[in-house]
Amino acid sequence: FDSETNSRILGFSAMENLLVEGNYFYTPATTYADFIKTEYAAGTLVVKNNEFNSCAQDALFLGNKSNNYTSVEIINNIFNAAGTMVDYGNAIDIRNGSYAGAVYTIQYNTFINIPADQNVLNMNSYKAATTFNINYNKFIGTAGKYLNSDLANVTANLENNYFSDSEYASKVSGVSITNAYASEAEVEEYPYAPKLNMREITITSDPGSLYQLDKYQI
Repeated sequence: FDSETNSRILGFSAMENLLVEGNYFYTPATTYADFIKTEYAAGTLVVKNNEFNSCAQDALFLGNKSNNYTSVEIINNIFNAAGTMVDYGNAIDIRNGSYAGAVYTIQYNTFINIPADQNVLNMNSYKAATTFNINYNKFIGTAGKYLNSDLANVTANLENNYFSDSEYASKVSGVSITNAYASEAEVEEYPYAPKLNMREITITSDPGSLYQLDKYQI
């Protein structure tokens, strides 16, 4: 998905049980846009195996209208330079959760090139008890905040993550980070990462006689 004009690339309202998997998102860094926004959503949300590149606002914006997710899984994604716009941008922005007992799992993601004055995870205004499990992620670079939250009604587990920033502990609001990895190489890999089905292709004719296909024909 490539956009220079949309205020968001994908917008979902009043949806239930949504899967976003295996996509590549890109906008110019100056474009005022979110990659994905949901509102009034319910059930489960799964976002996995995607790559989010060069986003001025939020790569994932779950709010600001109330969401009633029972379960959210954000797993094995790459967030590259996501949330570059001052005062508006976050890699993941989650607001106004209102389902009691909701569980958010944010694991095996890589966050790179996050601007120094921006947040990686922004989580605010919870109307009911919510649990966040934030584990096995890589935070590469220096962000303004790794977790920015009012933490009302929130239980957050931030065990087993890697931070290249030596000052990461001072950039987390209201929760302790435990068992942080000392090096990127130690981070546990996602056990179900998609693998390409590689096949050998042998060219037996003169390359000049082969067809050249563009991306719309393949």
